[in-house]
Amino acid sequence: MSDSRAARAESFDRVVDLAIDSVVRPSAAPHAPAVIPSIAPESGSASRAALQVRVLGHFAIILDGKLWTGASGFAGEVGHITIDAEGLECVCGNTGCLETVASAPSIVRRARERLNRDSTSSLSRLGLNKNFTADDVAHAANEGDDFALMMIERTGKYIGTGVATVINLLNIERIVLGGGVMDAGALILNPIIQEVKRRAFLRCFEVTEIVAAKLGPDAAPIGAALLARDAAV
Repeated sequence: MSDSRAARAESFDRVVDLAIDSVVRPSAAPHAPAVIPSIAPESGSASRAALQVRVLGHFAIILDGKLWTGASGFAGEVGHITIDAEGLECVCGNTGCLETVASAPSIVRRARERLNRDSTSSLSRLGLNKNFTADDVAHAANEGDDFALMMIERTGKYIGTGVATVINLLNIERIVLGGGVMDAGALILNPIIQEVKRRAFLRCFEVTEIVAAKLGPDAAPIGAALLARDAAV
């Protein structure tokens, strides 16, 4: 490696600038928000996938230690796996995608609809905040809000259905789940794992570890920076 390239790779600020200047391969850029949780050293597996729950379309797949982007750069669009064939129309044009029920905006929409439809749900503290977010739902669940707990559990089942499909297809070693809603911790992780176990092929499920990401909101910028670094080296 030349001295100039080595210096460029070592400078974090410069790496971020490179990302902004589109040094990151266009085919890899959509996966940047999910890359870091899946390639962190503690993961210890060569084949894994990282899913950002906030934006379900960004699912980074690591195969044999390398980011796999597919033929057109959009491998891993798990957010557009059909969950409900008669569900809502998705922005992609399909109907009933996972993203229509389990992305952050969809969690908020489902919660609002339930609050408006069910008078008993008005007891939830979420009803006091007209601008609540999916993160607020997760935090309320952690604080014991029954309504929020129900919404988080149902969201976990939806995500688990999509994750099971990925596991069946790739026989992956590890699934890393990120995004603000994962702040609910075991309250959402357990329903996800339970649903995966119910739906996935047993031999595939048994070798897959499903965990929550550790870097939170820092995952996206760090992921973009590392992709830029790798492109520059």
